Amino acid sequence: MHKFGLKRKIELIDPNLKSFIPIFNKWIQNNNIPQHTLINVADYTHIPFGPGIMLIAFEGNFGIGYEEHGLGFSYNRKTNFNESEESIKMIKDILDISIALILNDSGIKEKIQFSNEYILFSNDRFEYKNNYTDEKKIQQLARKVFQNPTITSIKNNINSRLAIKIKEGKK
Repeated sequence: MHKFGLKRKIELIDPNLKSFIPIFNKWIQNNNIPQHTLINVADYTHIPFGPGIMLIAFEGNFGIGYEEHGLGFSYNRKTNFNESEESIKMIKDILDISIALILNDSGIKEKIQFSNEYILFSNDRFEYKNNYTDEKKIQQLARKVFQNPTITSIKNNINSRLAIKIKEGKK
């Protein structure tokens, strides 16, 4: 299971997205993401509804921006995991680690608020088509990872990437 991403929606953000450039650069310098080779930071804020600011790693990319489905912070896996709830859990764990780093950063922690809503998506339109069968398969995996989830379908069109909305409930 590769080319999957998880985006956690942001309810409130005060700073300009460019304020994440020094934060991501600090992550590279300190090697803050376990089992990741952090490479570079890219600024795509000039693209309307684009990926915003991205931290590029060999294993996957991190980003904060307005791309598809609104403002959020995402992790897009590029290297292989097996197809299981363990893979989705690992992607969620990596996203949670990076969000914890953001919330512990003294320059930003009080200026950002994350919601309990996620978007799980596939960047591989060949392996995971935007159809009922693949969507149900991904929903079943997600139900095993998220706490009391409410999962809804995101249907744009047949050419859109497969995506589901997950609202995590109370523990």
